[in-house]
Amino acid sequence: MLSARGLTSGAITNYWYFDEVRRMNQGYASYDNRNKRLHAQAPGEGPAHTRGSSSKEQTDKAIEFIGAHAGERWHLWVHYYDPHYEYEAHPEVPSFGKAPVDLYDGEIRFTDLHLGRLLADLDARGLTDKTVVVVTGDHGEGFGERGIDLHGYHLYAAQTKVPLIIAVPGLPPRRSTTPVGHVDILPTLLNLAGGTAGDADAADLQGRSLLDLLAGAPDVDRPVFQQLSYENDNEQRAIATARCHVIYNVSPTTSWESYRIDRDPAETANGDAEAQGCGEARRTSPAGTTPR
Repeated sequence: MLSARGLTSGAITNYWYFDEVRRMNQGYASYDNRNKRLHAQAPGEGPAHTRGSSSKEQTDKAIEFIGAHAGERWHLWVHYYDPHYEYEAHPEVPSFGKAPVDLYDGEIRFTDLHLGRLLADLDARGLTDKTVVVVTGDHGEGFGERGIDLHGYHLYAAQTKVPLIIAVPGLPPRRSTTPVGHVDILPTLLNLAGGTAGDADAADLQGRSLLDLLAGAPDVDRPVFQQLSYENDNEQRAIATARCHVIYNVSPTTSWESYRIDRDPAETANGDAEAQGCGEARRTSPAGTTPR
């Protein structure tokens, strides 16, 4: 979609999951997953347990791409993997401690260092005032909340509530309380590139452009859909609004959970949805349907 509107597109990834066999390279003029070599699966462990580091090398490749296309309109996706199990210390940044969550914070700090190098390069080239920057994560991480570590098998806030930062030149910063999801990123970028919701190639987009919110429109509440399906025996669906998080456990045991996240962000008190004021969220939840 962005290429059709005159942008040169590139992606720089760094994990075996992004190999081209999964077709994540569709639409990209250049696609580089060679830094997957820097993350090796720990012997005898599952695929989520890896060792290695690539934040510096990812930024190096990103700076090279920008240097080659600085005079064009371009779109670049850079994937950073270091804040991921196993959590490793980096001598380039201060230590937060030796506990798992401290090492995780150190991984974030290390990644931030090299993301900062990328933003500094944009500034040095005079591109900061011409470039939209989106920073987000594809999942959170558990550190014992509800007895759960890591991610991938649950829809609780520790695993699914992530940062979403969108910087648009000319728009002042603000913090929006409107619930949003990753499905909203593409419509937003398309809108910023000159597209509209009425365009033929945008008709099937599931999210909505956030440009109005970025420009200062009043916040609204809206349901954001979540789904998890793992090896056919662990399936969950959920609705998150500004104040409610309602989870429907499809299998292996059918049950409902409801949390008032506006006053219980750690989701410690599972209660009756109607009594909590979350009845509408529960009725919105597609408990018995298969989503698009």
